[in-house]
Amino acid sequence: WAGYSFMENGYPGSTLPDAHVFIHESGHMCSLEDYYSTDPNMTFGPAGKLEVMDIGILDHSVYSKMLLEWTFPYVIDGSENTTTITLNPFESSGDCIIINDTWNGSPLDEYLAIEFYTPTGLNWRDSQPGGYPFAGLQGYTIPGIKIYHIDARGVRLAPDDSFDGYVTSSNDLSGGGRFAVGAANTPGPNSQTDSGGGPSGANYRLVHLMEATGTNSFRNGAPATNETLFTTGTSFTPSSTFFTKGTQFNNGSEVGYTIYIDTVTATSATIRVVKNV
Repeated sequence: WAGYSFMENGYPGSTLPDAHVFIHESGHMCSLEDYYSTDPNMTFGPAGKLEVMDIGILDHSVYSKMLLEWTFPYVIDGSENTTTITLNPFESSGDCIIINDTWNGSPLDEYLAIEFYTPTGLNWRDSQPGGYPFAGLQGYTIPGIKIYHIDARGVRLAPDDSFDGYVTSSNDLSGGGRFAVGAANTPGPNSQTDSGGGPSGANYRLVHLMEATGTNSFRNGAPATNETLFTTGTSFTPSSTFFTKGTQFNNGSEVGYTIYIDTVTATSATIRVVKNV
């Protein structure tokens, strides 16, 4: 059930229904989490706000659409030293790329997720001047590549909800406890973004948008901007700026690739993924 106000809380002064909040809340009914931090003491918003399960603007991301089985990715699995892929706009095609040599085939794992954003279709209205006044945001106005670090590995929680190890599925709950996703964008008792739970000192984020600027700038309420997107001639190499363990995934394995953005146009993007050998 959803309140009628969910359909009128988008554009101030408008007499027309607005679907932003309704779509966001419907995402929760389909099992999706909030990608913003609800902890007032956490000043860093790792998803950058410009995603419908963050502050309710623009389209769903790769991770959300994989969970809902709305998209099935190209997979970089280590079988080739160089792979070149041309992507169509994600909002209309669902084209996307997963990078992890040992990916388990499920959204519930750790990996890099890549999509080609365009200010078209589902994204068009939010990319216009004024954007989404309810949240004071405007979507990206240029086409570009979004690269996410996703850590949605499953964990077993003991009966007292303490961390009791990583598992690959809910079938691995020998000894009791319950299955959960181990990381979140909000610290909490069951989240490994909480220094009091999970591996000692863990600070693992569920959905973290990488930034072409090479910095973590989503602080004190700052959203992603056009400068966040990777465009023609840019590249991404894993580093301690974005990864807790330098050039490694949180699971300790090497990310192992450099991502080159060869071309970005209004209608397609060509990406070259090169194994670091």
